[in-house]
Amino acid sequence: MKWAWVKEFAWLAAGLMLALLGWAFWGHPVPIFLFWAVLLLGRHYRQLAHWLAWLGDPDRDMPEGTGIWAGVAHAVRWRMRAWQVARFEIRNRVDLDQALLKAWPDPILILDSRGRLERFNARAEALLGLNPEQDIGQYAGNLLRNPALLRLIQHPQEQGTVQIPSPRNEEQILEVSVAARGSDGAIMWVRDVSGDKRAEQQGRDLVANASHELKTPLTVLSGYLEMLLDENIVHPEHRKILEEMQRETGRMKTLVLHSLELMRLETSGERAPHDRVRVPEIMDRLKQRLTLLDQGRREVTFAIDPRLVAVRGSETELASAFWNLVDNALKFTSPGGHISIRWQADGAGSVFQVSDDGIGIPPQQVSRITERFYRVNTALEGATAGSGLGLAIVQNVLKRHQAKLVCESRLGGGSTFSCRFPPERVEWAEVGADGFRGP
Repeated sequence: MKWAWVKEFAWLAAGLMLALLGWAFWGHPVPIFLFWAVLLLGRHYRQLAHWLAWLGDPDRDMPEGTGIWAGVAHAVRWRMRAWQVARFEIRNRVDLDQALLKAWPDPILILDSRGRLERFNARAEALLGLNPEQDIGQYAGNLLRNPALLRLIQHPQEQGTVQIPSPRNEEQILEVSVAARGSDGAIMWVRDVSGDKRAEQQGRDLVANASHELKTPLTVLSGYLEMLLDENIVHPEHRKILEEMQRETGRMKTLVLHSLELMRLETSGERAPHDRVRVPEIMDRLKQRLTLLDQGRREVTFAIDPRLVAVRGSETELASAFWNLVDNALKFTSPGGHISIRWQADGAGSVFQVSDDGIGIPPQQVSRITERFYRVNTALEGATAGSGLGLAIVQNVLKRHQAKLVCESRLGGGSTFSCRFPPERVEWAEVGADGFRGP
């Protein structure tokens, strides 16, 4: 391009030289320079006419041109090549996208940067009742109305999954996942989970019904065993058998009660109520219960931050969760060991913490301790086996209170379980002239 401008200036310089020669020999440089300028202008108009003809019929050969027009031809030719390469890449990408959309086993939708539908596959069309002629270009939030889904569409980089009723059938449950597509739009996957939900509900109903049916006979059996053992009418050789039966009956009763409690938590909604729960009072009851059950075999200490007077939630659920953590500490701490129970500040929030110096949990099992019916396989000799549901109950209770369960454990070095509550659930004591005091 630089040499094209050099040639143009060379043509202009030639005109000036002719004008100077005309001035030197004839004394009239202006007519000669004007004549030369008209020739140059005619040359440019001729080149422009060639380019206009080519633009009207791109199948013709591109004009080569001279001077600056040769530079134009070179730049246009380079741009055309770059455009053809880009078009080829875009076409290949579109073909690949279409092939992936067609082959994808689940409904999938492609959104642009504004959350509008660009493309979707036939499965999405069938499941969601979409019409390509009407819905392409529509805002996805208007087609699948749900506040949580709307937030994901607006912030796809956060990635997430929500469950919504189908727009075609309210009894059909859809699981929708949204993920960012680089910096340009998002991808939305849709899956029909109605069958999974029905199977899950049937399983819950089965457990709930079985638990209800077992509760009464277990209570009767436990009562008769207790009566026989208390009355001292059993032969000494049979007492050991009856005591073992009583232990197993008690374990089954605990399993039934925990199963029912877990079912109730899972069907009670995502959020717990905002009742005023005084945690120090719950800890007083825990202390009394521990004194009765442990009878001083372990050293138990309590620490309460006086600034934290209450949390907002369900007292019954929180008391159950806290006791399950304390009960676990009793099971896995040898007599003579130490258990520490604390209620203290955690930044702007609060934490209920149970620590022990018991046998600890193997590292590979820490991530599974909240699974249903999962038991750590390092129980103390002679300790009563748990139901395997205690920590699952704790996890569900804390989830309903927007709290988090954190476990820190080392095999042979004890465990610490922390229930961390967010600031919006915590009630602090009022501050007076003499320091903190309760409301």
